[in-house]
Amino acid sequence: MPALQLSAIARPDWVSAAEQRLYALLTTGQPAATAVDILVAELADTLRITVEQARREAEHHLDLAGILNQGLSPTGTSTPFIRTVGQTPKAALLNWGSPPTSPKTPGGSEVIQRTRRRARTEGHLQVPMSGVSPEMKVEIKPAISSKITVAVVAPGAGTGINGAIYSELGRNPSFKVEVVGRSRAPYDVYPPCWPHGAPAPNLQSFADEVLETGVHREVQTMVFGSRGGQVVLPHLWQAQEHGLCPPVPPVVVINGGCAMKLPTPVRWPESAVSFLLIGGQDNFRGRLSVEDYVAETRSHVPLANKTTAILFVQEMTHMPQQPLLRGVLRLMLKAIASWKVEGKLPLEQFRNILAFLRQDGWSGRLLYTTSAGSWEDIKFSSMDIDKLQVDGAAHALDEPVAPVEFTAKDEVKALWRAAVVAATGNCGSAVKASGA
Repeated sequence: MPALQLSAIARPDWVSAAEQRLYALLTTGQPAATAVDILVAELADTLRITVEQARREAEHHLDLAGILNQGLSPTGTSTPFIRTVGQTPKAALLNWGSPPTSPKTPGGSEVIQRTRRRARTEGHLQVPMSGVSPEMKVEIKPAISSKITVAVVAPGAGTGINGAIYSELGRNPSFKVEVVGRSRAPYDVYPPCWPHGAPAPNLQSFADEVLETGVHREVQTMVFGSRGGQVVLPHLWQAQEHGLCPPVPPVVVINGGCAMKLPTPVRWPESAVSFLLIGGQDNFRGRLSVEDYVAETRSHVPLANKTTAILFVQEMTHMPQQPLLRGVLRLMLKAIASWKVEGKLPLEQFRNILAFLRQDGWSGRLLYTTSAGSWEDIKFSSMDIDKLQVDGAAHALDEPVAPVEFTAKDEVKALWRAAVVAATGNCGSAVKASGA
């Protein structure tokens, strides 16, 4: 078989996975040289090229010096607990599979220096920013702003395989994006009440650190995914219920982790503004039929809640395909921000979402509350869009179901599978159809 020419592959298709894998190796305590050797060997095996070719490609496409410098500090701590995407100097960020030079926003980059308390789990490294005084305080913007502020909670949100999507969003002049925490960090494990749980540091202790940063007070929207939606978001909602923190801002929940049978009950606020993205090829669906899966998800929404939407995409895998997430994420964020500020259905954004999904060939259902206990249910495909009849409140299934997990190790496997698919050219419609 002829050697694969990696230079012909779109950079985010494999570089993002390789960068995330290198970070994961560094956090295990491996010496830098050993971590690079392991990565090169795995890259050669995955892409079926020689070790020498893999090393040359890694040196050419990866910012190895930058990753090694920021991956671990002399004290053993890792990347900043909160980092801004797309508008800060590249040296201060994860690469996210972005182009070699960070594009500037029109009129120049807007940079706000954040001074935060030290995080107990992994520490906080201040990000050096030229021209900005380290004493500058956080500027809290009013709710109505030309720029939607977004906090992406990294564990489970797909910041590896879909890192390019978050980077693009951060460079969009309509958004300001911060990433909180890091996937596959020591705390990226389920708490003890889960089948594969572990004592702190874990996702529950990480959620406490998120509360400490106060990032939920400073942004208009948040994004959670997978185990972040199962553990971190419910922990924030519980703190809100107990009066320990102000209301959590509107959320996008990829994989709908908060709307599942979990080891501990979810204190879903009646006033919460939420947009869930779930998939027909997601292992979170289990063995449920489409009807039962959608009904089960809807049953976890409080009856008095008036501000929840659920987007079910039949072809979506656990890690949403890049074309899908690129098309819907910014529209979902605009929808929940508008829903919160204006207090009325974001019908324009719903229409834009349906138009994109239909044009791009996806199929599924869009559900949203029209009032307390009342839902609109719209079926869509590349051929048509139809309204479905909703029969009152949905009820959870009675049979016992074990909690469904998607661990950090599962995520690494998915990253490499996606890299192989991209490297062998089996992407596009083939990925969409097979759910690979």
